[in-house]
Amino acid sequence: MTEVDVVVAALAVDGGRPVVLVGGGRRLPRVPLGPKTPGAAAAGLAERVLPGAPPRRVRQLGAYGTGRALDLVHVVLVPGGAPTADGHAWSAPDRVAGEDRAAAAAARDWLAEAIGSETLALDLLPDAFTAADLRRVYEAVWSTTLDVANFRRWVRAQEGVIAATGEKRTGVGRPAALYTRAPDAPRRLRLPLARPEPGPAPSGHRA
Repeated sequence: MTEVDVVVAALAVDGGRPVVLVGGGRRLPRVPLGPKTPGAAAAGLAERVLPGAPPRRVRQLGAYGTGRALDLVHVVLVPGGAPTADGHAWSAPDRVAGEDRAAAAAARDWLAEAIGSETLALDLLPDAFTAADLRRVYEAVWSTTLDVANFRRWVRAQEGVIAATGEKRTGVGRPAALYTRAPDAPRRLRLPLARPEPGPAPSGHRA
């Protein structure tokens, strides 16, 4: 009989880079499938190892393994800095141990591929964020630099997806307008964001 585990590749953006949650032995969190559906088991596991940070998005990535062991890997997205429990900690995806490293890399690559057309970046941010916060998520996931003025215009085009709160973040520099996910926002962006081709970083002032 094949043993089936549900494995969670929880992704966040922290320190300007994507990170993944690991536990003992630098492995991804896992539980036996049991009577629950794979999605429900993944969500329950994520809530246990990430207390206080309910998963914003849970999606099955794929099945890994052969023979008597099969891992159903689910991607879970949470805001950066989410607290961890049960000895788990955030790590670079390429530092995950053993066979789980391939699953962590696949989760990171899926995020980089899908984030330009789906509202995944909002799942990686707190409820209120600035345009600069949102831009830095894309820059971290894509390992690139985006033009500030073009990105602001793109944000303003996301009607029905991103909504201004009417408040501003104050502190160092100019006050920055705060945004949030629009009520009943779709899962796909109103206007996709194209991933820049590799090349020199754009010049100009950065906010």
